[in-house]
Formats: sequence, structure tokens, C-alpha cells
Amino acid sequence: MVGACCFAIGQCISGLDEGGCTSLNNGKYQGNGTTCTTDSDADGFTNCNEECPLDPEKTLAGICGCGVPDDDTDGDGVADCIDLCPGTLPATMVDSNGCRELGACCSPSGTVCNDDIDQAFCESLPWIYQGNGSTCATNCQAPPPGDYDADGDVDLDDYDAFATCMSGPHSQVGFATPSALCRQAFDDDNDGDVDVEDYAAFQEHLVDF
Repeated sequence: MVGACCFAIGQCISGLDEGGCTSLNNGKYQGNGTTCTTDSDADGFTNCNEECPLDPEKTLAGICGCGVPDDDTDGDGVADCIDLCPGTLPATMVDSNGCRELGACCSPSGTVCNDDIDQAFCESLPWIYQGNGSTCATNCQAPPPGDYDADGDVDLDDYDAFATCMSGPHSQVGFATPSALCRQAFDDDNDGDVDVEDYAAFQEHLVDF
């Protein structure tokens, strides 16, 4: 059986079989019995004169491709098919994913969070930005015990922080009261200081080295 073979828009050869079509400059076979005047989706354009010969709603693939409309339901300039944050309010500034250019900003401990924060400002604190369009309601979880820098693991960076936070006769800060962040990360026995007892617990979390 033979049919029409399309190349670039408007270029067509009839009377080829499928193998002969695909071997010629990546031709696209239109099916057995088709011709260069076939309009498979009955939209008024022959198959070889449009990018979407089987989609009666589109002649060009556009952003979303054939068979998927390029609708922008929330009117933010990003098509629904690639919009990761559908339903943004009108006049909202969004990124290429359709998400607000603001998001949740979490403290390193994961216990404090603010919504609608700019990424640059959040990271200057330095806190942890959760991504454009994120909210405190669905983000900001406390890091593992001993994870001072809230990067998801307990490693040598956290060990260096422990040494700085440690209080007591042999510590860098003497008997000074450790900061709230130090206590959050390292005060395992909740007695208000970071000492040798807490170091024993910290060692158990130091799994990467």
C-alpha cells in the first residue's frame, strides 16, 4: 500500500510506501490511501500544509503540541500545559513555570517560616528558600538532629558548627549560653547548653564520616 509523504510544510509526494517515505529526509507518512490533498481532520488544511493533521483545533503545534490546546486559564502568560502553579491571581508576576516570583523562606531550624519572600532576600539572611510559588503551609520541615546548616545531612560542616556552639570549660566560648540555633541543632538533652553529653548524641547522627 502507498500514501502521501510530507516533508516541510507544503511539501508532499504521493504514491510512496511507508518505508520509502521515512527514508527520504525524515518524511512523515500520512497513512495508506492518503494523497497530497487529504485533510484528515477536516479543518480546511491538507495534511502537508499544517503541523497538526489530526487535530481539528490546531494547525500549528505551538507550545503544548498537537492535541493539547495552548490555553492559559489563569492569564499569567504561561500555557496551562507547562504551568506548574495554575490559578495565580491576575496581574501576579510569575516566572517561566507560571509560579509567583516569591515563595516560602524557612529558618535553618525549619521552625520559622515567612511567605511571599524574594529568593535573594531569603538567602541573604541566610535562610532557606523553598522555591517560587511555595508556601509555609506545605514547606519548611525541621532538619535532622545535628544538621546545623539544614542541608539534609550531618557532616563535617555541622561538626565545625558544633565546636563553635559548644559551651563549657574547654569550649571556644567558655560558659556562654549558646544561641537558639545552636540549641535547636545540638542540645540533645534539652538542658540549655551544648556540652560533652550532647556531643555523644551528635556523634550518633554523624553518619556521613
